[in-house]
Amino acid sequence: MLPSVIAFDDLVANSDRSEDNLIAVRNGDFVLVDHAEIAGGLSRLHGFDANTQTRSFLADEIFGANVPHAVKSGMMVAAESHYETVQAARGEIEQWLDLLSAGKRTTAHDIVPYLVERARMSPQRIRDGQGLLV
Repeated sequence: MLPSVIAFDDLVANSDRSEDNLIAVRNGDFVLVDHAEIAGGLSRLHGFDANTQTRSFLADEIFGANVPHAVKSGMMVAAESHYETVQAARGEIEQWLDLLSAGKRTTAHDIVPYLVERARMSPQRIRDGQGLLV
């Protein structure tokens, strides 16, 4: 489960991610917070590159620089399903984003292509970010 959560964190990350976006709560649970209203606006979206490698604050907080190979492998398995998962959920994602972004400048039509491209590149980003060969 943890490798899938870390891989999902990579999928939704953006280039302005910082440790301020990760909050530890009771029992070792973590919550992701985006101060730019990612679901409702993300005003700087057009300045982001969907293929940018982002630091995994969640993995760093848990493992530091020593992510176990089994976790890295699990992250790759999860990342390999991101594109198909996002495509399968695309209609629902667009529906919710349209509701959340009503009246805002950035809409689902702006955010979804960014998310789809990040999903498509998930395996390569995880592979490169974790130093995996395959």
